[in-house]
Amino acid sequence: AAGGIKELTVRCCDFRRTDRGLRVKTRRGRGSDAVNEGILFENIHMDEVLTPFVVNSFYFCDKDGKTDYVQSRELFQ
Repeated sequence: AAGGIKELTVRCCDFRRTDRGLRVKTRRGRGSDAVNEGILFENIHMDEVLTPFVVNSFYFCDKDGKTDYVQSRELFQ
């Protein structure tokens, strides 16, 4: 059972000419301890990135892990 993100560090990344930079996906109902804490991003550089940071707080996939339907809310517009 999955549950939350804890103590995640992402450092020294370069993103160039992509549609997404940093992305966090979560899904309701997965695990009893679904808490996100201790997340650190540092020294991140982006050039020509359409959406630098995205949080999908209700990411949904079919049982095979694929679907055309994903609910997404962009943090920064």
